Amino acid sequence: MKMDDQMNIKIPRELKENFYFTCKQNRINSSALVRRWIEQFVSEENIDTFSQETRLDLARYMKTRLESSDDRN
Repeated sequence: MKMDDQMNIKIPRELKENFYFTCKQNRINSSALVRRWIEQFVSEENIDTFSQETRLDLARYMKTRLESSDDRN
């Protein structure tokens, strides 16, 4: 597969550093891991078929988004 495009996301610096550190410690290619997560996300027909871990990640993300929205109001 030709890798000819990029995505840029904003995350807290500490999260990024922890992610790269954890990937390095486990000898995991960080880009390949993110691509795998995206492929899993778009290939699933609905959230009910996601792994328990992915559902928990999505729930944490939504909770954070709701909390940050409440902080702005």
